[in-house]
Amino acid sequence: MAKPAVDGLERDLVGQARLFRVERSTEVARELASRYGLRQLPSLLIFDAQGQMVLAQQGALDVDAARATVAGFQE
Repeated sequence: MAKPAVDGLERDLVGQARLFRVERSTEVARELASRYGLRQLPSLLIFDAQGQMVLAQQGALDVDAARATVAGFQE
């Protein structure tokens, strides 16, 4: 996963939403994969302040889509 881009998204979301990176097979990753139907690694999940998932990306990060989601929180 493009670490600098994801780090930037994470900074943009502080106080507004949570970002989870699922990058390797760990117990937490398996739990997230099961709960949210993830089939590929890496995966990126973004949840709003109410705990609702607003973005799930699997495989290569689509920076434009993720940034558009983040921009929606800032409006």
